[in-house]
Amino acid sequence: MDPPGQSMPDCLIAPRLANTMERVLTELGDDTYAA
Repeated sequence: MDPPGQSMPDCLIAPRLANTMERVLTELGDDTYAA
């Protein structure tokens, strides 16, 4: 049985979250924290 909605395993969620945070911090000009 498939999970409801758009469920994803943690191993896929964590990198997406990290990439989004890096992109947002870079756009805000906080390159040292994003790296």
